[in-house]
Amino acid sequence: MDLWMGFVVQLLAYVRAITTKLPPCWMFSWRQSRGTARRPVCGGIEAGKTPRSPSGWSCIVDQEGLPLCGARACSERLWVEVGTQFARAWRAFFTRLGRLHCLDRKNPSHLWLLHLLFLEEINQDCRDFQDDWNLHPIEGVQTKNQSPADLRFLGQLTEGVYREDPLDGIHPDAINRYYGVHGPRLRRPRNQTGAGNDPEEVEEEDVGAVDVSDEEELENQIGADLQKNIRHEPVKVPRHRSPFKDAELQDLFVQQLEALQLQPDVLPEDYGILEEEWEEEDYPEIEVFRPGTQGKELSIILPRQIWYPRAARWAQALDFMSRILHELEEEDVSDADGDSD
Repeated sequence: MDLWMGFVVQLLAYVRAITTKLPPCWMFSWRQSRGTARRPVCGGIEAGKTPRSPSGWSCIVDQEGLPLCGARACSERLWVEVGTQFARAWRAFFTRLGRLHCLDRKNPSHLWLLHLLFLEEINQDCRDFQDDWNLHPIEGVQTKNQSPADLRFLGQLTEGVYREDPLDGIHPDAINRYYGVHGPRLRRPRNQTGAGNDPEEVEEEDVGAVDVSDEEELENQIGADLQKNIRHEPVKVPRHRSPFKDAELQDLFVQQLEALQLQPDVLPEDYGILEEEWEEEDYPEIEVFRPGTQGKELSIILPRQIWYPRAARWAQALDFMSRILHELEEEDVSDADGDSD
C-alpha cells in the first residue's frame, strides 16, 4: 500500500476518535437497567444521521463511556465528512510537496520534518472539525434538528451528571463481562485453599490487592474480543525519526528554524517555491491526486493565501535541515580522518 495511506489513515483514525468525545448524539432514550443508575441506550436512531467511530475505543471509553449505536452508515458518513472538510486538502498539499517542492515520502527525515512543521496545524483542523460537527443539526423526529452539543446539554439537564465515577457511561453488560459481579478474583496466601480459613483473618494489606498480571489479562481479553471486528491487515506506518543524533542538536535546529521562518521572504533556490521556478504564471491552486489505487482522480482546491505560505515554510525548513545535516556529515568525516591519522 502507498506509504501516504499510512499517514492518512493515522490522521483519519485520530479524527474519528476525537469526534466521538461528545457521545450524547447517541443518547436519545434512557432506561433503568438492572437496578443501576440510568445509562444511555440508543433508540430510534435513523441510519446515517449520527456519528459513530470504533477508533480509539479504549481511550474514548475511559473518558466518555461506550457508545451503543450500531449503524455502520454513521461511521461511513463521518469518513466522508472528515475527507471533504479538511483531510483531502492536506493529502493534496503533501502530494504537491512531493511533486513540486522536493518532498521524499520514503525519507524518514522528511516525514519527521512534516510532523514538526504541520502536526499542530493538522490537530487544530481536527479540533475545528470536532467543534463544527458537535454543533451541526441532526435531522430526525426525535432529534428535531438539535446538535450533539444540544443533546448533551439537555441530557445532563434532565438526567443529571455523573461525578467521580470511572465507569460512567459504560453499559452494565460490559462492566459485568469484564469486571464480574463479585469483584476481582480472590488471591489466596500460599498453602491456603480457602477451606477452614476465616476470610476475616486476612491481613488488611491483602484486601483488594490485585496482581499486575490481572490487569494485563483483562487488557488481553478485551483485545481478543475486539479482534473479530478487525477485517484488514495492519497498515504499514512510515518511519519518521529525527535526523539529529541527540536532543540538544535537535533543539538547536528548532530554535534556529523558528528564527529563520520569521523572514518569509528569504526563500531557497531549486525548491520550486520562487516565482521564476513555477511551471505556470501563477502558483497553482488546484492539485489532482488519486486516492488509493483504483479510485477516480480528485481535484482539490488549495487557496494560495493558505497553502503557499505553508509550502514556503516547508522549502525553508527542508533547505535549512539539508545544509545542517551536510555540515554535520562533513564534520564526522573530518573527525574520522583525524582519528585515522
